[in-house]
Order: sequence, then C-alpha cells, then structure tokens
Amino acid sequence: EVMAMKIPRVTAEPARFGRQASAADFGSGEGLYALGQATTEIGEISIKLFEQEMAGMVAHASSEASRELNNLRLEVDQEPDHHKRSGMFAEGSKKITSKFRAGLLFPKYQSLYDARVARPLEMNRMGVDQGVRQSQIDTARAGRRVAIEDLLESYQETYDPKERARIRADVKKEYDEGASGGIWDADYAAQQFILAENRMDQQSVLM
Repeated sequence: EVMAMKIPRVTAEPARFGRQASAADFGSGEGLYALGQATTEIGEISIKLFEQEMAGMVAHASSEASRELNNLRLEVDQEPDHHKRSGMFAEGSKKITSKFRAGLLFPKYQSLYDARVARPLEMNRMGVDQGVRQSQIDTARAGRRVAIEDLLESYQETYDPKERARIRADVKKEYDEGASGGIWDADYAAQQFILAENRMDQQSVLM
C-alpha cells in the first residue's frame, strides 16, 4: 500500500524564537519619564554653570581693563604737551579694551563686557579732557599775565601821556579778553585791573 506524502502547511503565525519584548524590559513608563527629567535638569544646570563661569570672566576682564585704563590716564597726564594727551588716551584705551574683550569669544558676553567697561572708559576719558582743558587755561593765563606785565613795565618806561593812555587801555583789554575767553571770571578780571591801575597811578605820581 502506497502511503500518501504529507505536504508541510504554511501557517499565518511567524515562528517564535523567544518572547515578545515588554515595557518591563526597560523599566516602567514613570522611570523613563524620571530619567528624561533628570537628563533635562542636568543640562539646565550645566548651562547655568557655564553662564556663571562666563559672567565671572566678564567681571574679571572688565575689572582688569578698568585698572589699566586708570593707569593709562595717569601716564597720559604726565605728557608735557597737552595737545597730544587726548590722542594718546584714545589709542591706548582702544588697545586695552580690545585686549580683554577678545578673550570672551561669544558676542553675548562681549556685549556684557562692553557695557561694564563703558563707565570707567568714559570717566577716564573725561578726566583726560578735563586735564587738557586745565592745561590750556593755565597756558592762556600765563601768556596773558606775561603780556600784562610787559605792558606795565612799558608804562613805567614812558612819560608820554598818550602812550600811557594806550597802555592802560591795552591792559584792560587783556583782562577783558581773558574773562570773555573763560580763562578767568569777570570779577577776577575787574579786581586785577584795579591792582594794575594802582601800579600805573603810582608811576604817574612819581613822574
């Protein structure tokens, strides 16, 4: 008797070589959420620490720049030619602020540095400008006083009434122009001219 051959039957279900994965293999859903939260918090802490680190670098850079700007001003003030001082400070301060700014790398922190260093930069610049103005005033005063003294000596050396009247007018002009130019005030000019007149009147009595 011939036995019939059995043909293998293909089933709809795939062959199983193990069990299906479940959430338990990876922990509960709550555990995954907590892990994600922890990762996020660590990232936020890292960002905050970086920002604090950079803020500290900004504070240090601006402090060092301020100190060097103060020293620069002292050096500039020693320059005998006061006409050079403003240019010297502008050039030196640019080098100083740029040097410390370059180390901060990121535009955000460079901007914070610029804001912090702006005040000492401006204060020192104003100090230099004030020193220049004072030197200009001192030079102008010295020049006027020399001119006035020369006129008073000329008054003493001449006996011509017309020449003496001209000299007296020139002395008053020197004081008036000094007052209008801001190198001394009007009250000072008036007082000094009275003293000069007294000297000239004494010379007139001695004629």
